[in-house]
This record gives sequence, structure tokens and C-alpha cells, in this order.
Amino acid sequence: MYYPSRRSVPLGVLPRLGIVALFAFILTGCGGGDSPTPSGPTPPPPPAPPPPPPASRPLGVAITPDGAFGYVTNNRSFTVSVIATASNTVVATVGVGSAPGVVAITPDGAFAYVTHDNFPGTASVIATASNTVVATVPVDEGGAAGVAITPDGAFAYVANANNAGRVSVIETASNTVVATVGVGNFPVGVAITPDGAFAYVPNFNSVFSEPFVNTVSVIETASNTVVATVPIGGEGPTLWRSPRTGRSPT
Repeated sequence: MYYPSRRSVPLGVLPRLGIVALFAFILTGCGGGDSPTPSGPTPPPPPAPPPPPPASRPLGVAITPDGAFGYVTNNRSFTVSVIATASNTVVATVGVGSAPGVVAITPDGAFAYVTHDNFPGTASVIATASNTVVATVPVDEGGAAGVAITPDGAFAYVANANNAGRVSVIETASNTVVATVGVGNFPVGVAITPDGAFAYVPNFNSVFSEPFVNTVSVIETASNTVVATVPIGGEGPTLWRSPRTGRSPT
């Protein structure tokens, strides 16, 4: 009997409907739910960060009293490299202030004093047991250059390479400046006699004065006064060049 309210489907259409339904069943994850995680190779890990830049422009160096380590200032990377002398390899890198220049180590080997050719001038104090900076000492208006430690380790003398012509005396027990000694123009280095009685400071006088006479100031450490000024003559000296610029301050 024919029922007009029912819609008939031609026989040829049924196979095609079955294929479409099967394909939809596969695409939806075999019957419902979330689609499964796609299979395939694991993506590679992200690339490793680049290594830190190498130390640049090594400038000053000092050896610990026991000969075990060398401390090297790196003027452009603001670091100090610590070399184990037994293996001649860098075993530590210490971040310090800008433009580190000269380094001196206390007689007991406990501390390294590093001057900075920056403005204002400073000196960093590194504890060698941990290779960390334990103090930063302001020393002058700028251009801290040479440094030397007295034989008893009580004081560090810092030559401040600027036109003010001063040497700062740091008491190592407190890491404070306890005296400032006026010397010639542009003092650039310092050396202390073995008995600790005198500090000799070369002055780059010819940069700022006429006649062009270079001098060395002799400081008596007991009183922190200049007891002699020694002219060494010569025009256009080559005692010192700025660690920052590599040029003489002419």
C-alpha cells in the first residue's frame, strides 16, 4: 500500500549514504568525544641560550701570595677572571664595576683590590675565598688607576689619575678612605717600599703643566704627607694610557 506521507529513498542512493556515514564516523573519533592527540615525532627542544660574551681587553694582573691564582681585570666586560695557575684555566669570573684597571692582592691573600677608571672613581674589594665583591669604596672624583697594598696589609694606596692630583688611602679593616694625599698632576701608579715606610707615585705632570717636567711624589706613610718630589724629566711621557680609551690624556 502506498503512504503519501512517507518519503521514499531510491535504492541506488543507500550505498552512497553508508559510505558518507562511515567517513563521518572516522573523522569524529570513532563515535564522539575529543579528537585524539595527533601522533608523530616530538618537536625538538628550543635552542640553548648563547654563551656569555668572552672577557674583553684584559688589563691588570696580580698573583696571590701562595701562587695558586692569578686575578686579571677585563676592562671592557667589567669582570675579573680568576686563573688557577696549576692548570692555567679560568676557574671563576667576578663581576665588578665599570672599567676595571689595576689589581693588587693583600699579603695574606684574602682580598683583591681592583681600581676602576670611572667617574666617580671607585675600588672593588673581592674576597678571594668566595670570589665575590664584598665592598665598593668611593675614592675620588674619577679615574682610579694604580693601587698598592702596604706590607702589613693595613692600607691600600690608590692613585687617582685626574688633574686634582690626589692619592686615596684606604684602611682595609673598614674599607673606608682615611686619608687623601695631594701629589702632582695626574698620578697614575703607586709602589710601596718593602718596609712600608714610603709610597712612590709617578705623576703625568707634562699633560697639564709647563715646563714639561714629569715627577715622582714620595709619600711618607706614617704621616701621609709628601716628603719629596723627584723630577725625572722628559717631554711627552708614555707612563700611562687610559684603560677606557687606550690614549694618553693629551
